[in-house]
Amino acid sequence: MDLELHIVHVDAQGTPAAVIGFLFQVSNDGDATNVALDGLLPRNYNSTSATAELNLGRFLETVDISEFYNYDGSFTTPPCTEGINWFVVKDVQKISQAQL
Repeated sequence: MDLELHIVHVDAQGTPAAVIGFLFQVSNDGDATNVALDGLLPRNYNSTSATAELNLGRFLETVDISEFYNYDGSFTTPPCTEGINWFVVKDVQKISQAQL
């Protein structure tokens, strides 16, 4: 199983303009624990809550963002807005099944 994390950027008018994507390889190996992800989502997250505080900076410090794929596309969920500039980071992150 593989996972993706997307960060959506909006312009000054609030219009979605770009997406930064991160790929994760899920594993049960002991070395797959991603310490930076432990701080990304709060523990005891309430799925009925509309918002949650994320520590995204801690995660980004561990990712090599110098290489990425870039293409023009759209959102993958309705309303499938077109004209979105996608950046997918080439550095695949490991994550353990236990962190999901």
